[in-house]
Amino acid sequence: MRHLLAALAALAAAGLGTAPAAASPDTAAAAKAPVQTSQAQSFSDDTIYRFAKAALNVRNVFSRNAEDLKSAQRKQEKKEIEERMRKEIREAVDNAGLTVEQYKKINQAMSQDPRLRQRVLQLVEQMGGGQSSGQ
Repeated sequence: MRHLLAALAALAAAGLGTAPAAASPDTAAAAKAPVQTSQAQSFSDDTIYRFAKAALNVRNVFSRNAEDLKSAQRKQEKKEIEERMRKEIREAVDNAGLTVEQYKKINQAMSQDPRLRQRVLQLVEQMGGGQSSGQ
C-alpha cells in the first residue's frame, strides 16, 4: 500500500489502463457511506470507487514504465517516456470516469484526511491492488 501512496504522490507531482472488472459485492459494500473530508468536502461512493480504480491503473502505468524510465540514457528519451506516461495516466483517469482535476482534488484530500485515505486503500486492496510483491 505504501507503493500506491508513493504513486499517488508522484502523480500529483507530475501534474496529474483499463478499468478493472465490475465491483464485487464486498467492494460495493465497502463503499456505502459518503466520505466527508476534514475540509468539509464530500465525495460520493461512486467517485471514491472511480478514484480507487484510477489510482490502481495509474500505479500500473508507473510499474510498466519504471524500468524504461530508469534505463533511459538520453534526456530526450526520458522526456518521451515521461510524456507517454502522462498520456497513459490521463487515459487511466478518464477511463475510470474522472477528470484529472477531480483526481487531483481527491488525491489532495487523501493527503489531509486519514479516513478518506484508508477508505481508498481498502477499495484498492479489494480490487486486487493491495498485493505485495516484496517491493
